[in-house]
Amino acid sequence: MRYAFWLTPQDSGRTRHEFYGMAVAPGIAAGLHCSYEDAADLAWAQRIWRSLDRAVNTLQPVPGAPRPGRSAPEPRLPAMAPSRPFAVVLALVLAGPAAAGCHHEDTATARASAAALVAQVPLTGPGFPPDAATAKARLAALKVEWGRNWQTYRREEFGRYWSDETDAVGGRNGCDTRDDVLRRDLTELREGDRNRCVVLSGVLLDPYTGKRLPYTYRRASQIQTDHVVALGAAWRAGAYTWTPQRRLEYANDLDVLLAVDKQTNQDKGSRTADKWRPPRRAYWCEYARRYTGIKAKYALSVTAPEKRALQEMLAGCPQ
Repeated sequence: MRYAFWLTPQDSGRTRHEFYGMAVAPGIAAGLHCSYEDAADLAWAQRIWRSLDRAVNTLQPVPGAPRPGRSAPEPRLPAMAPSRPFAVVLALVLAGPAAAGCHHEDTATARASAAALVAQVPLTGPGFPPDAATAKARLAALKVEWGRNWQTYRREEFGRYWSDETDAVGGRNGCDTRDDVLRRDLTELREGDRNRCVVLSGVLLDPYTGKRLPYTYRRASQIQTDHVVALGAAWRAGAYTWTPQRRLEYANDLDVLLAVDKQTNQDKGSRTADKWRPPRRAYWCEYARRYTGIKAKYALSVTAPEKRALQEMLAGCPQ
């Protein structure tokens, strides 16, 4: 199931609420596109589609569905009839919205609409990472204190798996967070024809080491997704006070994430800037800019040694 919601400014000055959903199951590929100026109507469409999502997962699981935390395979439509319960649910759900400002799209149109949504959601926040001067100013404004509540940290506090259901950078575009990171960070990129979210192949020029790392879909690779300010470090710096949704947003914010060398990421762990720096010295400046930008964006504190380390790396940035 894929569904997403977004806002489109109108020439009249009003805001049009757009809703797009796509269902893929054995024998079925259905798309639904709605356009409203009334937010209440949009909320109704959202409830309808989420009901379909629950029905699909309950009555007719998609064969080959990924394990939690893994990227979804490209949708394939086997030559078989859908189960009767699923067909009934789909017919009921699509019939209602069709009479109220929505239209049902065929498979090709639905895929084109999904691809357009993927393309229009930016994978980098505005002004991120900050330039060196901005990063220095933001670093100076951060609260300095020792980390707290380190003993209560659990990875699950930030969500068990990747989630597209957040308002963070890259959220609600219908793609797995890791796929978004790969699409942004890899070169020589080849995306799926049927599912533009899926990266079939590419090459990572690892920022931490300078290594050239190939990537091929469904094959083991030496690429991992790193939280530049690790989840454990964020927890100690203030995330322990956040709501679960805020922590989920942080864990899936593309500004917080980088595709990097697997072994180097494991060596880094949850260590802060005073205890770990990228092996590739040429990346220190950008690393400190990203790190500081994340701390400022989420109002996280820094320790005194951490602040000094960031100041040293920022001092090496080109003037």
